[in-house]
Amino acid sequence: MKLLWKEDWEPARQRLLAWWEREVMDRPVIQIFAPREPQDLAHLAAMPEWFLGPGAPRDLDTGEELGLEERWLRADHVVRSRLPHFEHIYWAGEAFPFFFVNQGPVSLPTYLGSPRKWDERTGWGEPIIEDYDAFRYPDFDPANPCWQATLEITRAALKALAGKGLVSVSDLGGGGDELVTLRGNNRLLLDLVDRPDQVKEKLIWVRGFLQRYYDALYELLDPAQGATVTWLASYFEGRTITLQCDFSCMVSPAMFQEFFLPVIQYQAAKYDRVCYHLDGPGAIKHLDALLAVPEIHAIQWVPGAGAKPMVEWMDLLQRIQAGGKALHIGCNPQEVEPLMRKLKPEGLLIGTFAFSRQMADEMLEKAKDWSARR
Repeated sequence: MKLLWKEDWEPARQRLLAWWEREVMDRPVIQIFAPREPQDLAHLAAMPEWFLGPGAPRDLDTGEELGLEERWLRADHVVRSRLPHFEHIYWAGEAFPFFFVNQGPVSLPTYLGSPRKWDERTGWGEPIIEDYDAFRYPDFDPANPCWQATLEITRAALKALAGKGLVSVSDLGGGGDELVTLRGNNRLLLDLVDRPDQVKEKLIWVRGFLQRYYDALYELLDPAQGATVTWLASYFEGRTITLQCDFSCMVSPAMFQEFFLPVIQYQAAKYDRVCYHLDGPGAIKHLDALLAVPEIHAIQWVPGAGAKPMVEWMDLLQRIQAGGKALHIGCNPQEVEPLMRKLKPEGLLIGTFAFSRQMADEMLEKAKDWSARR
């Protein structure tokens, strides 16, 4: 496959596949986002908004003002709003143009009846389980409006990016955060103590839906592009997913291993390649348990808002590598060199940005020396 907006896609594709196996070619995987031309810097600066957010505030044909829900869910508007920005980005190294079908984090509860709320940056679900015994548990609903929107956006993006870029699987969830949405943080915390058997039953109920919705998306994506892409820009020619349990920051290692690790293990076994999203210092206490799951192939570490920079987490990053997992991190450009000098090149993926094509190309060239085996 050739991609119009990614002239060097073939070597990038090979490096992305090698990353999962913790193999290295001439340097680690580096995904650098830069402006294609100097005048394109504004498109790079606005990337979080147009890449992750809803469509434009007004209808692109009529100029009519649109509500937030329509901006998030109307497929033609979402795709047409974002697409013009792609050609202004220089996708350097292993960065590649892909359309993130973003319905906000952990969208699965929405397909199960959780009302979706929206703002300019994301969407989230509202709790609907007031009483476990009285709650009427829904089944797979192909007519659910948010699910239909996910399918329609995926189809529209595949058509619009054909030969130019790739399309992601929507962030369905996976790992237990779905039940957190359906029940609510505080009530679920109490349930772990007061209703442990019911929590386990409901986690089993929820986990059964993830594969069904994922399969429906896979049936659209794989025939069209021969691969799947996650919201982390991880690429695999097969079934890949990013799992997470951000709720784990609020529970002890014993509770995590009793309630949520079995869900993660169950989900991980269903896919060809799995990356686990480890988010924030509160989640570190569960790292050893996650490293022991063979079906998890990679760990993404996110320090969290207001935390110290990536270079100051070196012991943790080396611990992940020593645990036999590929490592996925993001950092500022000035951190790339010190990270590469201290981390193993095998299975290392670094995401960053540059202010020009020249800066990006120079970083890629220097990376060969920064990451030389010692």
